[in-house]
Amino acid sequence: MPVRIIFISLLILTAIGAGAQEPALIPPSGTLGAGCNFITGEFDFECIPIYIGYLVQVVFAASGGFALIEILKSGYQIAMGGLTGDKERGKQRLTWALIGLAFCILAFVIVDYVVTTLIVGP
Repeated sequence: MPVRIIFISLLILTAIGAGAQEPALIPPSGTLGAGCNFITGEFDFECIPIYIGYLVQVVFAASGGFALIEILKSGYQIAMGGLTGDKERGKQRLTWALIGLAFCILAFVIVDYVVTTLIVGP
């Protein structure tokens, strides 16, 4: 039981960190990397993988925030399940939310590795 609580706490902290980012299709500063400036239009072919990596971070931050909302909803549903007799649906929602968050984190790690490999090289 304590291992499960620690695992869930780490997943929630990950989702909070992902949701804390400010999602925007172009970074607020307008620059990515060394030579990519979207405000002045100064970018070249090397900026494409960097920008794809940035978009992946934005998408996964949004999905982490969604998973956090689902985890909170399931916790509320489990807590109120004693009154309504619907505790199993809350447990099922929590299970699927955690599975979805785990897949999201795994997909982010894989995509980040591929984009990093494209930028840095083998």
